Amino acid sequence: MAPMMRSALALALGAVLQAPALAATAGHPIERVIGLLQDLGKKAEQEGKDEEVLYTKFEYWCTNSKKSLDKAIAEEKDTIERLQDEISSHEKNIEVLTKEMADLTEEIAELGAAGEKAQAERDEAAALYKENSDAHTATIAAIAQATAALEKSRTETDAPTLSLSQQKVRKVLELLGMRVSQEQRGQLEVYLAYEPKERPDTKASGDYEGHVKKYSFKSDSVIELLKELQLKFEDELTEMNIEETNAINAHQLAQKARDQATSAKQASHDEKAKTKGETEGALATAQADLQSTQQDLEADTGSLDSTTKACDVKKAEWAQRSEVRENERKAIAAAIEILAKATGVRTEA
Repeated sequence: MAPMMRSALALALGAVLQAPALAATAGHPIERVIGLLQDLGKKAEQEGKDEEVLYTKFEYWCTNSKKSLDKAIAEEKDTIERLQDEISSHEKNIEVLTKEMADLTEEIAELGAAGEKAQAERDEAAALYKENSDAHTATIAAIAQATAALEKSRTETDAPTLSLSQQKVRKVLELLGMRVSQEQRGQLEVYLAYEPKERPDTKASGDYEGHVKKYSFKSDSVIELLKELQLKFEDELTEMNIEETNAINAHQLAQKARDQATSAKQASHDEKAKTKGETEGALATAQADLQSTQQDLEADTGSLDSTTKACDVKKAEWAQRSEVRENERKAIAAAIEILAKATGVRTEA
């Protein structure tokens, strides 16, 4: 039983025991006791109202605090989920960009290697062309010189002129190498083996004329052969020049295509590197935001737990005090009722 309840009953009991002796006096002493109890009841009621106001304010704070924390926690969870998705997306993009950049680097290296190989092959082909071109040019010049010497020897049949023409033909034969048929080589070798007879005296003029005619016949056939060979080598040289020009043009076009492809791939690589850098920056920001938000969530979750516990404790205390106060109010009312009945003192309604 509460102290106030015990005090009220004790006062009521003491007043009842003295009531007969005081009944004849003016104004009953119990009235003061009842008044005291009534004052106690009013005071207790006012204290209850004051405390109720304070508790209501606290309860309002609890409700709003938990509501705010619940909202913050929900938002933080949504933010964490969004940031995790964002981080995963950034990581995948970085992985893809890294692979694409590696592939582009490899492709650029392959283009460079292909260009170096093509240039080496072109240089080799150009060297071979120059060798063959120089050989053909020298051969054509030698044939032209031999032809001119032979044509001169047709009118000047002296030994020095014939010897000079044979020297020219020998040089041509050396330059021709295996580029003539066996028959053509044999025809030239026959001419080289020819030895002119000394000019006979006047008595043998007829024999000399026959010799001249025979030599003229041999030189004519050799001249025709040389002209054919010169034309053949000139045609080959022209074809070689055309082929070399086409090869140079094809090489330049292929190199230009490789250069353009390399430039395009390098530009793509640089753009991807830029995008990767920006993505890595965005990833770092998202990771920092995630860490901060997780810390906020942890702090707000702890605040919600402590706030909920504090509010629950306060609520339990309020319920207990309310119950005690109600019991005290009932006890005081009961004491007043007992005293009033025992003494016949009237109380206010």
